[in-house]
Amino acid sequence: GRILRELHDLPAPTSFQLPDFSPMPKVEERISKLPDGLLSSEDVEFLRHRHREITEEFASLEFVLPAGPVHGDAHARNLMRCTNGTIKLIDFEDFCHGPREWDVAVEAVRYRSLGWVSESDYQSYVAEYGFDIIHWSGFQTFRAARELNMTTWLAQRLGEDAEIDAEVRRRIADLQDDQSPRHWRPL
Repeated sequence: GRILRELHDLPAPTSFQLPDFSPMPKVEERISKLPDGLLSSEDVEFLRHRHREITEEFASLEFVLPAGPVHGDAHARNLMRCTNGTIKLIDFEDFCHGPREWDVAVEAVRYRSLGWVSESDYQSYVAEYGFDIIHWSGFQTFRAARELNMTTWLAQRLGEDAEIDAEVRRRIADLQDDQSPRHWRPL
């Protein structure tokens, strides 16, 4: 939470412009490149429909945090501890300008939806950042977008391993019911 807060507190650059934020820039292409026969046509159509649905919901959100620099994939695996003990954020592939809620939602989804973050770790994260996105009205849309991103990212590996194939199918089944518990594995 502290590292993310420090990133979000950075002023906008003056000598260049960051790219504009897009919540799911890779999802459509990932779906179009899915290998034939590894998912049912119904599952593929569901992913396309879900992408359109979330995109429409996203367009009507009212953000509470000011727009600014957004990492795009701010989670614990993208933190590195240097030999001197300094912690640095890495993987700036999706760095852009947009709603800071996008970054804040990563740990909230990992906590609330997936159970990959403990209660105490999440509360510490919220205390350090200073905002609990779970209580924001747009959280469910962000959660849905994050989960679809995570599912299509893993779906790129369909056919590599039976375990991955099963995980992708589990995720797609879960996405079809927003209320179902997520028992996803962090692959």
